[in-house]
Amino acid sequence: MLTLVRAELAKTLRLWRTAIGYAAILVVVPLILWGLAASGDVLERHFTQGLEEQFILVGQVMNGYTAAIIVMNFLWVHIPFLITLVAGDILSGEAVRGTWRVWLTRRPSRLQVLASKFLVAQAYALSLVALLAVVSVGLGLLLMGGGDVLVVGSEGVVLLGEDLAIPRLLLAYACAGVTMASVAALAFWVGTLVEHPIGPIVGSMAILIVLLAVSNLPLAIFDGLRPWLFTSHFDVWSLALEDPLPLAEMARSLATLLAWTGLFTGAAAFSFLRKDVLS
Repeated sequence: MLTLVRAELAKTLRLWRTAIGYAAILVVVPLILWGLAASGDVLERHFTQGLEEQFILVGQVMNGYTAAIIVMNFLWVHIPFLITLVAGDILSGEAVRGTWRVWLTRRPSRLQVLASKFLVAQAYALSLVALLAVVSVGLGLLLMGGGDVLVVGSEGVVLLGEDLAIPRLLLAYACAGVTMASVAALAFWVGTLVEHPIGPIVGSMAILIVLLAVSNLPLAIFDGLRPWLFTSHFDVWSLALEDPLPLAEMARSLATLLAWTGLFTGAAAFSFLRKDVLS
């Protein structure tokens, strides 16, 4: 099994689709942080508009931690798209290259082949989140320094001391990792249904966009459905920045995301184990 995982990982790392995700983060995130650092005063005035009438703000609100939180909003669409490039192609790409007969007529079982590819897809998704964390926080602190974190959310304003910034951000990125794991599982499942690498990308993103619309549209008709959709819990990472921590709500969101990840994985196994590679 470990041999399969190592072989699959080596093959995946050589693909240009894999490099796109890492390159996008290494290029786009520094540009955003540089822009935030250069235009920090303007953005800070917009960020604190209305707060100065109720609070006395001392120091610089826009710092490296705040910039990292702003960058995390890429988790809605941009990072999922990068994940589908690899997680969707990891199965469907074999069909295009005509290598399924070679893979599935050798000694490793279908389940072992599927598990190795699933683990690599999940590892790629988590590595993107980890890279986003390192680049956002590291470069943000280098360009703008640290300080207290002012978080303006739907429930009000939360001020986190600098001593809490790193632990809370680590928790936020861990929650984001669970979110992106569900996206990888979705793309992985769609990849078992089609035989062209574009299909999982388009299909997964179409599903995500529709479900995100249902999750976020303030329509009463969707109220009963919304809590059960995994896209309704994409913002679980933001709960890690509240004070006190809403542990019960976080647990519900993470459990929902993990349940959907398991559901997508089971559906992928069901589809893949029944796949006819000889016709």
